[in-house]
Amino acid sequence: MTGPTSLVTLSDVKDHLNLDVNDTSQDIELQGFIDAATAYIQGLTGPIIQQTFTEVHSGGGPTICVYHPPIVSVTEIVEYVGPVGYTLTEAELGQPSGTYSFSVDDPRSGIIRRRWQGGFAGPFISGDHNIKVTYVAGQDTVAADIRMAVLQDIAGLYQPSQLGSNPYYDNGQATGNAPLNPVGMFPRVAAILSDTSKRTPGIG
Repeated sequence: MTGPTSLVTLSDVKDHLNLDVNDTSQDIELQGFIDAATAYIQGLTGPIIQQTFTEVHSGGGPTICVYHPPIVSVTEIVEYVGPVGYTLTEAELGQPSGTYSFSVDDPRSGIIRRRWQGGFAGPFISGDHNIKVTYVAGQDTVAADIRMAVLQDIAGLYQPSQLGSNPYYDNGQATGNAPLNPVGMFPRVAAILSDTSKRTPGIG
């Protein structure tokens, strides 16, 4: 797999929080914030860091839609007829194909279409949870606004941990309570994540 191995690095976070990059005293805490923010953001956008998923779908229709788009590549699709499995081969759109074939029609939405002899579309073999799909999902890069959303979310997690008995300032007004929702501290984070082009279709 290629693509990003993280949404932000420890050095990125220290730069964003104006911390000394050589000071390692808070590294464990900061890494915890990175892990939490990464999980939160990818829960809204879908996979960005590339990873492999294996799912089982029911046949009978012309397409299946994987649960974690966007699709980077399909590793394997096995179509079961009773206990016997048939491995499908990937066919390019518009090109001839064999009887046991498929094409990825829309990687972003995760739509995979069954192809039959000659490249014609047709249904997957009918069955209950008889189509096993293994695929890689994620992005090639981390978009700049997604990266900023992660950093801002981390800042929202970090700030209350440093307040101690000091007041939290919200719109210039001192309050004794730090916000419970870090994203709520930064309206731009919510705006970034509301961009439908950055979200997994059907989420949000």
